[in-house]
Amino acid sequence: YRLNEEGTYSLYSAPIVISADTIVEAYSEKDSVVSTIVSAFCEYSDVHDYSLDYLTFRVLSDGTIGWNLVGTGFSKTIQYSKNDGAWTTLTPSTSTTISVVTGDVIRFKGTNTSYAKDKSKLPI
Repeated sequence: YRLNEEGTYSLYSAPIVISADTIVEAYSEKDSVVSTIVSAFCEYSDVHDYSLDYLTFRVLSDGTIGWNLVGTGFSKTIQYSKNDGAWTTLTPSTSTTISVVTGDVIRFKGTNTSYAKDKSKLPI
């Protein structure tokens, strides 16, 4: 591989660290046969905003997605968005059904870290 169309190609042996927008060119070789050179533009970002990483589902067939609270002692909310629309808040007392059709994209998000950490509240 090489970066930004400069210098000679290096053998890839570890992840490539970039600190600015970078063009990565690469090729492979086996038994003296060389592949086509491919290139990719890598956009640099020094900070990843994990708050935008949503639990996302792409619907494969028409139907519904149900939301029901299971257990007791929950007090946090969760939100969902359908096809990049407005966020709808679901509270622990909410039971709802989301109608979906093939191709819909449903995203879920929440800000309560205890959902992942406090397993004592999960039903057995």
